[in-house]
Amino acid sequence: MTIHHISEEEFATLENAVSLIAILISGADGEIDKKEMDWAEKIIDIRSYNLSGDLNYFYDRVHENFHDKLYTILRGLPADDSQRTAEITRRLEKVNPILAKLNNHFAYRLYKSFLSLATQVAKANGGVMGFFSISKNESLLTPLPMITPIPHIAEIDEEE
Repeated sequence: MTIHHISEEEFATLENAVSLIAILISGADGEIDKKEMDWAEKIIDIRSYNLSGDLNYFYDRVHENFHDKLYTILRGLPADDSQRTAEITRRLEKVNPILAKLNNHFAYRLYKSFLSLATQVAKANGGVMGFFSISKNESLLTPLPMITPIPHIAEIDEEE
């Protein structure tokens, strides 16, 4: 199944996952880091035109009103960082059955893009000359342990 064949509700869950990942990592150290949130917006802007195929389509849709969606989702989350993290974790777990429905190649690429987003947001602030830029709390969350890893299944050559 491709991204074009899931329901709008499922698409919205995947779309919201991008904002949730940005908020999760930006708030990993207790307070939402504005620099990291701004960097997440920049990453989404770049991804909206710099990727190919269905991933480009996905991020182009995510990019539409991303700033407003990001802060709307943030306002709807608990202010307490541990409660916020728990709620984001609960919401991000909802992407697992959707990723399982998608064709492996796209699901794998989307999953990897989520991991990349988490790492890039974490690196947006802090560190000394690029070293130690990911805090201990961020390092626990950047692997997105609430999302089941998607292994890449290489396509079998029909001629073999």
